[in-house]
Amino acid sequence: MSRKVAQVICIIAMLCMMAGCGGKQDKTEKLRDLKFEVMSSEQIPEELKKILEEEKSLIEKFGDEYRKYKSETKRYFLFF
Repeated sequence: MSRKVAQVICIIAMLCMMAGCGGKQDKTEKLRDLKFEVMSSEQIPEELKKILEEEKSLIEKFGDEYRKYKSETKRYFLFF
């Protein structure tokens, strides 16, 4: 009796593991063309320079933890 129970538990465990492998796939599709402009450091607006300096200081202060946080956080762009 206990051998049969162990087999059932193993089968259920295997089915659960197999179900986890499929997972949800993110569909990435092109929404629109993005416009961008290459500029020298003298042309960067002061507001953007301030944001970039804050970003640098956070990376220096928190290192990999901050990079991981940024990679897992959705981004809402300020500039279009």
